[in-house]
Amino acid sequence: AMFDYEGKEENDLSFKAGDKIEVLERGEGPNDWWVGRLYERIGEFPGEWV
Repeated sequence: AMFDYEGKEENDLSFKAGDKIEVLERGEGPNDWWVGRLYERIGEFPGEWV
């Protein structure tokens, strides 16, 4: 991750800059939401932040 992200919704994936997120599903464009896993938690996050 390039930046810290604090999720707003229950299914969002929060992370800190430098975290290594396993991307499970990638959106079409850079502004799309992606799905990833971090420390056994799976959630959505803005693709432009990683």
